[in-house]
Amino acid sequence: MTGTDNIDMDRMMKELVEEYLERDLVTPEGKLLAQFLLVKDDPAEALDVVLENRKSSTNSCKLSGAAD
Repeated sequence: MTGTDNIDMDRMMKELVEEYLERDLVTPEGKLLAQFLLVKDDPAEALDVVLENRKSSTNSCKLSGAAD
């Protein structure tokens, strides 16, 4: 991967994390930690936090293009 590929991947991860946060699909604790990690410019770790701290709901809406 080139440097540009890494930047694109980081941007995509950040956008996915932000979408989870905007849709309120993350526990409050996970939301705070993910926001902190985005500020620290660590989108990969923020994405891990978001995925590990998703709210469980039988009626949760699916993100477009995201798999469970």
